[in-house]
Amino acid sequence: MQIAAVEESAEVIDVEGAAGPKYSDEEQIIRQYAESWSRVDQEKLAGMPDAFDTSQESTAVKKQLIGSWKLVAASDADCIRSVGLSGRALTRFQSVIGHFQTFAKPDPMDIFTGKSSFFMTTSEVIADAKIGVTSTVTMKGGFYVGPLADTELGVTETYSCVEVDGAAQPGAGMSNRWDFKFLSDTLRVCRAVDGSLRVYEKLEADVALAELASLRTEEIEIDPEAFMEDEVEVEDEPEDDPNDDRPIWQKRLDEEARKEGRYGGRTKDGTPINNFGPPPSNN
Repeated sequence: MQIAAVEESAEVIDVEGAAGPKYSDEEQIIRQYAESWSRVDQEKLAGMPDAFDTSQESTAVKKQLIGSWKLVAASDADCIRSVGLSGRALTRFQSVIGHFQTFAKPDPMDIFTGKSSFFMTTSEVIADAKIGVTSTVTMKGGFYVGPLADTELGVTETYSCVEVDGAAQPGAGMSNRWDFKFLSDTLRVCRAVDGSLRVYEKLEADVALAELASLRTEEIEIDPEAFMEDEVEVEDEPEDDPNDDRPIWQKRLDEEARKEGRYGGRTKDGTPINNFGPPPSNN
C-alpha cells in the first residue's frame, strides 16, 4: 500500500476478519511497518503525514492515554533500544527485551486512604546474557499533557521513584518528553525530542501484566563471549611461582619498581632490578 493512500482515505477496514478488530488505513500501515521495522520502514513511517490533531483538548488526549501500552518498535538510534528509557542496560551483554507503560487517572479515594499515587509507570525487562538472568526496572511518577516548547500538544513523563526487582534505587528525577505522530484507541506513535519514533500498542491491563511476568521468567542464553572475556581476565593474572620465597610485601614493591622502570627491586631469583643498565657489580 502506498503512503499516498493515507491522505486519500481514513476509511475503517477489517484486517482480521468479521469478528476481529477494525483499524483505520493509518493504523494498518503503521502496524505493517512496525511488524518488520527495517530501516526503510522507519523512513516510510517518518515520512507519513502526522495524523494527530494538536488543536484538540488535552483532557481528551489524556483520556485516550489512560491504560497499558507495550512498545513494539523503536528507531535504531533510539536509546530505548540500547540502554532503555531507564538507562540500566549498560553492558554489551545486557539488552531490553520488554518495555511497558501504564497511564493512570487519579483515584479520589487516595485522599482518604493516604495512599501515595503514581499516575505514570514504565517497566523494562533487561536480559543479562553474561549471567543468564533478567531484572525488572520500574519507574514511577506522573505525566503532563499539554503545550511543550516545540509543539502545541505533547507529553512529559516525570519519574520520582526507580525500583529494580522491587528494591528502591537511586537515580530518580528523570523525565521523558515526546509529541504525537499518531494516536488511536489501540495504537500510539511517539516522536522523541531527537526525532526517534516509538510505536506502542494498547493492551488490557491483565494482558500487559501477564506478558511482563512471562518476560521476567524467560530463559536467557549465556553469550559464549562472556566466558571468553572471563578467561582473558584470568590469563592476564600472573601465576605464583612456588619457588619464589620473597615476602608478599617485597613482591609488591619489586613489581611496582619493574613497571615504573625504577632501580631498587629484585627479581624472584634475587637479581637486582635496574632498567637503566646492567645490574650493579658487587665489587
